[in-house]
Amino acid sequence: MKCFVNGFWPGFIDKSDVNTYDFFRELFAKVFNEDVEPCSNMSECEILLESVFTNDIKVFAKHWKYTFLFSGEQGLNPYSKYYNCVLWGHRNRDNIVNCPLFVMYLYCANLMNGIKCPEKVTVVPTKKICAIISNSNAPLRNAILEKIEKRIPIDYFGRYKNNQPNIQFHYKSQEFRNVIGQYKFVITLENSRRDTYLTEKITHGFLAGNIPVYWGAPRVGDYFNKERFIEIRDTSDAAMDKAIDELERICNGGEDGDAQFLRIANQPALKEEMTIEMIARDVRNVIFARTYPTVDQIFAINSGSFEPDRHEHLRDLFFNKLKLSTDNVTFMSPTFKHTITDEMMAEMVKDNSVLQLRINGPPMRKSEISLICNFKAVMEHIEKRYAGGNFLVFESDIVPNENLDLLPAFLQKLKDVEAKWDFVHIGQGHPNFNGEVFAGPYMRLNGPMSKCPKEYYNISEYREDITNEKDEVRMVRKYYPRCADAFLWNYGGVTKCLDFLNTHPNYYLPLDNYMVDMLELTPNIKHYWSSKYFFVQGSHNGRFASNIQKDK
Repeated sequence: MKCFVNGFWPGFIDKSDVNTYDFFRELFAKVFNEDVEPCSNMSECEILLESVFTNDIKVFAKHWKYTFLFSGEQGLNPYSKYYNCVLWGHRNRDNIVNCPLFVMYLYCANLMNGIKCPEKVTVVPTKKICAIISNSNAPLRNAILEKIEKRIPIDYFGRYKNNQPNIQFHYKSQEFRNVIGQYKFVITLENSRRDTYLTEKITHGFLAGNIPVYWGAPRVGDYFNKERFIEIRDTSDAAMDKAIDELERICNGGEDGDAQFLRIANQPALKEEMTIEMIARDVRNVIFARTYPTVDQIFAINSGSFEPDRHEHLRDLFFNKLKLSTDNVTFMSPTFKHTITDEMMAEMVKDNSVLQLRINGPPMRKSEISLICNFKAVMEHIEKRYAGGNFLVFESDIVPNENLDLLPAFLQKLKDVEAKWDFVHIGQGHPNFNGEVFAGPYMRLNGPMSKCPKEYYNISEYREDITNEKDEVRMVRKYYPRCADAFLWNYGGVTKCLDFLNTHPNYYLPLDNYMVDMLELTPNIKHYWSSKYFFVQGSHNGRFASNIQKDK
């Protein structure tokens, strides 16, 4: 395949710049499973790769097989929605795939190993703070610098406020790192503060063995260890004074200052490596057809190591019966009942209120806590990697139901009214709930879940505010789930649920009962049952033995 490249910086093709087409050569090879070579003859090309440094937009110039927009800057061109895929420093949403500029830089400059396996820092630099800045058109960044230099002198090597001889070496070179490595701190402030807009700047200090002072992407901690740099998040006077106090203490040296410098400089830099394969998987998930086009990712709370039989069942269901792409399915189960320690139980289960539900016991089981931990891990994964979208989340024992052919149209309808719901139970749950879809109770006020006064809600009110009796699949709002086996979540619902999990860390009830607390205490979370269910919980219909109910 051939690719027409347009709107990139000088040196991108001929490799005279540090960031080159080689990154996309590797990326496209993983996406298309074949070589994709740049070509200057547009008529011969099937693929368009465009960047933001041109007004001569080519996305409409011909019928392309695939179109890509890349931006390592803070913005996009005004036609971004027309590309098949936008590679940008922003979490995944719609046609956007997260691709921060620093990933390309580390790959093209062959510096990833230097970030992952740095040499130990044993010598404390004698100089204090340096900065290499040329663009003066960043008022907030300039204001931060002015606050710092009122108390600590800054050596400026760039065009902005230059007071040192210009560094003659390229910023990817060891010679460049030797110069800035003479300082305890290097200022690494982005031009603006945007989601995952992370340039190569922060990596300079990691590679030079000193400490970056960082302001920029709010999500920087998703990629880099916050113990390894000084982050300025709040630019208020009080917050800045606190940050500068730490800089001053380390700059002034002495036994405590030097020890603090060495402690920070020898922390691991990476929190999580972002690989080209990870980006390629997201690209494939965006540009290739999906069985359920409106579902951004499908999660199964399952591990082949912990539940091999269920894992094989799910793989058969997803990839053979439903014809899902492996790029559209994530198996996630970082914990299992045997990995939950007594100390973890004591930390997460702070009382035995569950015994109000189970009069004769048992108290909370480790398997029940494991399910909550795994469910939370899925929510955290979504919040970290996405900025919108819809997600299916399944337990490991789901079995398809006869209504499954109605699911695509139902999912499309929910996508069209995404703002009106947060999550929908689309499984059967326990068979006892079958008669309750269009009947009360709409809220269950029993046992430890009786958190709200009954008058807070009109619990006799019939709530069907999205669908109606003419719809083949209807939705009824409920304040308790049927089970936790099969949910459709939108991104807003995920963030609301995760916030509740973080602010109510006493997991003293099984997941579905814990959700009752969440729905009663947080009325802005809108939860619905589908009138027809698309999946059955195998543990309830005899397909699987329960991993929970027989535990003590």
